Amino acid sequence: MTKELLDATYYELDNIKNMDAYKKLVEINELIKVELKDLILEFNKTKELYEKETNKYSKNYLELSNKLSGLRIKIDNEPLVKKYHEYEKEINDYLESLRIEMLKAVRGEK
Repeated sequence: MTKELLDATYYELDNIKNMDAYKKLVEINELIKVELKDLILEFNKTKELYEKETNKYSKNYLELSNKLSGLRIKIDNEPLVKKYHEYEKEINDYLESLRIEMLKAVRGEK
């Protein structure tokens, strides 16, 4: 049973890695790292400052919060990021269908 389970797991991993969505996801991830590098660095620096701010009622906290929100929106509106999320959803849909299939198998359903 254990060998069968491992074989099935590796089979599904290979299926996922061979999906066009997975290949595109990896490709776009690399493009994002290069093309949005400055924007991501700015977001991470702002996030770090925001997390260090202890006074939630200070003017600085509000400014950092607004800047962080604006940067998040800017990143999310980038075409590469939108495409990334599309492929991510496709893979998650596949994983969800696999989860349902496994649940049915455990329950003995067809």
